[in-house]
Amino acid sequence: MDFYSVLNISEGADLKEIKRAYARLLPMHSPEHDREGFQRLRTAYEAAIKHVTERPSAEARNTIESEEAAAGPITTVEQFVERVKAIYNNYRLRMDAGVWERLLAEDICHHLDTRSEISEQLLGFLMDNYFLPQSVWVVMNEHFEWSGQRAALVQRFNSNFIDYLFRRIERDDFFRYEQLIGLSADQADAFIRAIHTGSNALEAFDYYGAYAAIEEAKAIQPDHADLLILMARYLMAIGRLEEAESLLSAQIERDADDFYTRYYRANLHYRLGQYEAAMELFEQIIPIRPDMVDILFSLGKCGVSLAAYDKAIEYLNRLRKILPNDSEVQWLLVSAYQFQIGQLQKELHEGADDEIKSMLLATAYLETGRNEECYELLVQMERKRRSAKLYDMLCSVLYRLGKPELAQQTLTEAIRQFPDDFELNLFYGGHLDDIGQVEEAIRYYEKAEAVQPDHATLLNNKAYSLNRLGRYEEALAYSIRVSAIEPSMPNGYRTKAEALLGLNRLEESYEACEEALRLNAQYTHAYVTKMKILTSARQLGDVHAVYQKTQELGLQDVRLQGAMAEALRLGGNYEEAILHCEQALETDGSRAEIRYTLALSYFHLNRYEEACASFDDVIAANGSEEARYHKGLSLYYSDKDEAALQEARHAITLDIGNKDHFHDLMGDIYRHWDQRDNAVREYRMAIAYNPNRAIYYCQIGELLRGSLDRIEECFEALNAALELDPSMVRAYESKIHAHFFITEDYSSCLDLCNTVLELEPEHMFAIDFKAWALFKLGSMEEAQRIVQEGLLLDGRFVSLLHLKAVLLRENGLTREALIVCDRILEIDPEHKETNEIIESLQPQEPEKEEKGGRSLFRRLISK
Repeated sequence: MDFYSVLNISEGADLKEIKRAYARLLPMHSPEHDREGFQRLRTAYEAAIKHVTERPSAEARNTIESEEAAAGPITTVEQFVERVKAIYNNYRLRMDAGVWERLLAEDICHHLDTRSEISEQLLGFLMDNYFLPQSVWVVMNEHFEWSGQRAALVQRFNSNFIDYLFRRIERDDFFRYEQLIGLSADQADAFIRAIHTGSNALEAFDYYGAYAAIEEAKAIQPDHADLLILMARYLMAIGRLEEAESLLSAQIERDADDFYTRYYRANLHYRLGQYEAAMELFEQIIPIRPDMVDILFSLGKCGVSLAAYDKAIEYLNRLRKILPNDSEVQWLLVSAYQFQIGQLQKELHEGADDEIKSMLLATAYLETGRNEECYELLVQMERKRRSAKLYDMLCSVLYRLGKPELAQQTLTEAIRQFPDDFELNLFYGGHLDDIGQVEEAIRYYEKAEAVQPDHATLLNNKAYSLNRLGRYEEALAYSIRVSAIEPSMPNGYRTKAEALLGLNRLEESYEACEEALRLNAQYTHAYVTKMKILTSARQLGDVHAVYQKTQELGLQDVRLQGAMAEALRLGGNYEEAILHCEQALETDGSRAEIRYTLALSYFHLNRYEEACASFDDVIAANGSEEARYHKGLSLYYSDKDEAALQEARHAITLDIGNKDHFHDLMGDIYRHWDQRDNAVREYRMAIAYNPNRAIYYCQIGELLRGSLDRIEECFEALNAALELDPSMVRAYESKIHAHFFITEDYSSCLDLCNTVLELEPEHMFAIDFKAWALFKLGSMEEAQRIVQEGLLLDGRFVSLLHLKAVLLRENGLTREALIVCDRILEIDPEHKETNEIIESLQPQEPEKEEKGGRSLFRRLISK
């Protein structure tokens, strides 16, 4: 971009000319009426300021480049850190973003094995050395992409520092660092530190601390603009308003466009009761910081003081979007509306039949909770002239009056009369969303979007609905548009966080959620989303910490309890989860997602009757197929097979997405009844609906593995399972079993056992069958070695003990074999094969048992 032509200035323009040009053009490109023009103007202004204040002279540039060349190339992380320190300790170099750009262009900053370490080292240095202009922070962020790593950085660095880092990247603090060039680094740092200390002291009402900091700064650079502003703030704080005004006036004469000078001068005007002058100055600077809370609030106060209630309401409504839960904003806004009501009533009473004023009065009634008066006025207006705006408000007030049926009828009629009205389509979409008709809601949002394609609230509503439908990529695209249009709108970032959560992009989701909370620290829904993100990441301890913070903030919402309950459930704290769910449902029994958490908690505790009752409530509320499936499982696990079968049969007649789950359940029930053909049929039906689940094929293979006639069909199913999931040990176990007992293919059995043991080296089933396969293949020594290894892992594994006894018998070691047999019978007295071994080792005519009896082993060897 050619910023000279945009600002209409010459290439040699200085700071004063640039700022005057910007101030002259700003009224022509306000962000409210020409957002694109304003953005182009602002970008050109910032580029021009940067060009003039941060680019050193040719002589200085030559000096800088000579110093860098003398330093030589950087080959180690330690050298990089030393170069960072050298640049920072030279204030002139420190202020030059170009110096930092060239430093970060060094090869070592791009190598995979050093890039992360350099980022860590640089951040560690910046924690204690952070007096840098925004341009430098931006250069560093562009290289290391810190803005996309907030969640990870908070884990490794002090959270206050990370907050500061992101503020400096995102926003200029307007501190005039360039006015300190010429001082040593120590002097400049001492001055900046004194300014910060003084500012913080004023905010803490520590006036002596502020005074001392000012005196310290004056000793270093007495005419610095930021010091003069701080002195004016101090004088205002201690009531010396005339002196403060004199200082600010002098500063404005030097630089009429300075943001903070005008900001504090406006505050001073307000304190002096000069509300018109205050409002004029605030309105001049609000385009520079359109989301600055204090300016918007001050404009609201000025508007009320000047009886300019329409302006006060306009600015306070903008502020309410940023701070929707702030009680001070809400009360001031209500006050403005109340004052406006009196003003409008008087004007209308005096005979003015003004439709616009009547609509403003109806709005004021609605915003102040005077719903009956609002309704009566709107009905009167409807008799004279119907409009889309009137219907929009009429529907709103009917809902507030508890008349949803009449509101629905009115809304339907309004849409019929004004099918293309933006507000009505937006309202109707929201209504449909509320009653669960989400697809239909999106259709009306799209009609509204055709009228106003860049309306932030509309786009956010649509993104919210797309999230509900699981269309997360589309929701993400819309939420990004919302943030681009309204960067200070917390809802947009929360909707973005929900979309990213649905896409399992947890770190990005967390970043978006943190941005929403940065904009509104009491945004309950954002805390709920944050808890969901942490729950998905299984950071359950952090979920509890977030919940505790919401309680400390005094936020009360059943969704917070629901999110906490879900985290507790996933952590296995089912009883505590139930307690949270019950407390939440006492407040709002309609929350189906909380009732579902309650039902699952009962389910995990094997309290199937209570689980079924809760699943029924969820099904009645939203028809959840997951609730239906878990109800079926609850019935099955509580031995109510017939009822479970009926539940599954009913589910597959419905329009649901995962019918395979219910065919799988029916297969399990038939398998339990030993109806193998029916079970195989249901598992095949499950595969027809979802051919990508390995377990369905595996279950078919398990059912068919006992029959030689169907062994090929068995292997086909098991191979299909392993193709989908090559690490599925359960499928390998079935193949091992089939090869050993049905096909007697001991070599294949051995190969499969080795595969399983590569996956799970201590898998006892595979060790056991490997030993037996070796025995069957005649590899006695190898079989004996595997037996010994297995018994070291589990000395009570009966099948391996049995094989050990067989091997001992084969080697003629009768006494040792009988010792092992005795051990087996201690573990399993009914073990048939062991008794057979014992019989084979007994003499044909055993002696009569001694009185009192002795162990089998001792009886046999005594003979």
